[in-house]
Amino acid sequence: MKDLKLTVQIDKPAKDIFEFTLNPKNTPKWIDFITVEETNEWPPKLGTTYRNRGEDGDEWSELELTEYEPYKQFTLSKKDGSYNVRYTFTPIKATKTELEYYEWTDGDELSVPFTMGPLEKLKRILEAMENSPNLRGDIIEESLADKATLETVNIISTRVEPVTPGHKTPWLKQWTLHTIEVPEDDAAAVAERLSHAVETENHNWYIDFKNDTTHYVIFPGKVFKIDRSQPEQYKPVVSYGVKLGVPRHQLDFSPEIRYWERPEGQK
Repeated sequence: MKDLKLTVQIDKPAKDIFEFTLNPKNTPKWIDFITVEETNEWPPKLGTTYRNRGEDGDEWSELELTEYEPYKQFTLSKKDGSYNVRYTFTPIKATKTELEYYEWTDGDELSVPFTMGPLEKLKRILEAMENSPNLRGDIIEESLADKATLETVNIISTRVEPVTPGHKTPWLKQWTLHTIEVPEDDAAAVAERLSHAVETENHNWYIDFKNDTTHYVIFPGKVFKIDRSQPEQYKPVVSYGVKLGVPRHQLDFSPEIRYWERPEGQK
C-alpha cells in the first residue's frame, strides 16, 4: 500500500480541530503509539520540525511542516520526501467538520498504515470538549501594554499573521494571536483584568472570548458581556468599537458583520 486516506466527521468547527491537531502537546492524547511530540519552534511555520517517539524507542522520528493553510490543511513530510501525511479540514457547517487524513510514501508500501482508531479517539476527545463551559478567544500579543499579562492566562495555541493593509497596523510586521481558554467562573474577573492590559497609544484594540451561551468583548477600560441568544446585544458593542476607531471589518465578532478573511500565509 503506497497511500491511505481516512476521513472522520467531528462536531467541532474546523478552527478548533486544526489548532488541536497542529499542537504537538496534544498528539499523545489521541495517537496512542506516540508518547511525546515536540517542535523546534512555536508558533510553527513552513519548515518547522516536528519530532516524536514511542514507548519502545529511543530514536526520534522527524517530520517537517511542508504545507500550511490555517484552518484548511497542513502537511508533514520526512526531509527526504519519502513519507508525507496531510490533514485537510473541510467545514460541513459552522460546527461540524470533515477531517481527511491522507498519508503516502515513495516506497513500495506504508510501513505502519494508520487506522481509524486514533481518528475515532480524536473525535471523542474533541466532541467532549464541546460540552465544556469554558470560554475561548484570541489575544493579540502586540495589543498588550504589558506582555506579562500572557502569563496569567491559559494559552492553548499560538499562530502568527503577517500584517496586511486590512490590519491597519503598518508599524507592525505581524500579529501574534494566542488562543486562550478561560474557566466560566473566572471569566468576568479575567475580562476586567484584560481591559486594563490593552495598549491605547498606537491602535484601537479589543479582546474577546466566548462559549456557547456567553460572549465577552473587552475594550480598554470597558467590558461587554453578551447573551448569545440575544444577537441584538451586539449592536451597542459594535457602535462602541466604531466610536473608538476600531475598523468596522475587524468587529466581526458580531453576527451582522461579515467574517474578516484572514491572511493564509504565516511568517
